Amino acid sequence: MERLRTLLEGKETSHILPFLWMKGEDNGTIAGELDRIEECGIREICLESRPHPDFCGPGWWENLDFICKEAKRRGMRLWILDDDKFPTGHANGGFERQPDKGKLYLAERHMDICGPCRNGAVLVENFMGVQGRDLKRNARTGQFPDEKLLGILAVPKPDGETLAVAGEGILGLEAACASLTEPQDRVLVLDNGIYGKGFADFVSMYGGRPELYTVDDRRPIDPEELEKFLEKNHDYKYATLVHCDTPSGMLNDIHVLCPLLKKYGLLTVVDSVSAMFGERVDVTEAQVDILCGGSQKAVSAPPGLTFVTVSQEAKNAMHERKTPIASFYASLKIFDGYYEKKWFPYTMPISDIYGLRAAFDNIEQDREMISRHAAIGTACRQALEEAGLQLHLKQGFSNTVTVFDVPKGTTAQEILTAMRKEHNIMLAGSFDNLAGQVIRIGHMGTNADFTDMTETMEALEQTLKKLGITLAVSLKERFRELFLLLTEK
Repeated sequence: MERLRTLLEGKETSHILPFLWMKGEDNGTIAGELDRIEECGIREICLESRPHPDFCGPGWWENLDFICKEAKRRGMRLWILDDDKFPTGHANGGFERQPDKGKLYLAERHMDICGPCRNGAVLVENFMGVQGRDLKRNARTGQFPDEKLLGILAVPKPDGETLAVAGEGILGLEAACASLTEPQDRVLVLDNGIYGKGFADFVSMYGGRPELYTVDDRRPIDPEELEKFLEKNHDYKYATLVHCDTPSGMLNDIHVLCPLLKKYGLLTVVDSVSAMFGERVDVTEAQVDILCGGSQKAVSAPPGLTFVTVSQEAKNAMHERKTPIASFYASLKIFDGYYEKKWFPYTMPISDIYGLRAAFDNIEQDREMISRHAAIGTACRQALEEAGLQLHLKQGFSNTVTVFDVPKGTTAQEILTAMRKEHNIMLAGSFDNLAGQVIRIGHMGTNADFTDMTETMEALEQTLKKLGITLAVSLKERFRELFLLLTEK
């Protein structure tokens, strides 16, 4: 029933995977068959190519080339049966003629070793035998069968640790400020958005003195201008910065800005709740002392956890405080030694942690996560602009959320209501000074999906047209074209 419900709601790309038989038909006939398959809402086919009268010959290749191009143009997955006999793996006799062309697999395996560990050693035989594989040495040669060790690389992990804290992402932001701020501490708050400015409230709450560095909220923070400011004003304990300011979709370059702040002796606190895993984040390169994330954004786990990466320098600052942290739940110090002691500081949110672990397992297998977000974000923004809609920002676009101004002649509420009630798709407005002014399209994590975004753009196109907004191009078709162009390999 669950699968049937999913299909009826249109959330599956295909409900069956039909065979398309190749028997030497002309390309026009093949195109007609693909039309009928596509009209049924099917987005993937299995190509039964073996009955072709010219199997693996010039005529077969001509038809196959045409089908591949058509499938790509239509956004369809294509599976090909290309063997001359069953079961597959024979490659039309190719492996018998050229055994050196067989598949080779490159396995990358990891082992954590706690140090310092002088004169330590790794038993390579056990290391290569992980993941349930039974690799026994050949008694005569002493070698592993069909395996070759290409190399071993030892890489030190960055200092500090990452904590999973029970609470929505915003708790991480408050905990960072609570743990670092003492009464009368001067704190630099970099402000080019609603959440950027919001850090000042947390600083004040714990007795600090926030000082805002406020710039154009439609452009990212300029590192050259910031350095001019820091040359004369750098007597701060730490600085706060938002990586992606979700209400406007603003993206700040933490890999440039944070090292600049560190150059002038400031600890760095970064809100990357809506950016990390959709945008590149390298904590070591960016020199971030406290990095805050959230389980519910691009990670695509249930809401309820914030994860906080804390550098050794930040931990030292917490332990060198002259006054106690004015909170228990928002204190990061309560996690001191929790792993070694096997003692969580309060009731462990075990269900959320299991959900987070499953989400991270998915991320580990998703090698194109960052590039897919970039393609989705770029295609979405360009399609909106070409259609005649106005992006809210001038520069600094995040690939996890796209924000455009509400067109004249309608309202944000009319657009949001129509999308939800008529298309079962939830977009978002914004708040504070952007309330009623913009529409936000979230495309992060599992929502950074070609099929989902194509449906969203089609629904938005129909909604705007129904509200009397003229579009210069089809949002759906232009998004599809741009995405396929950007992901073409």
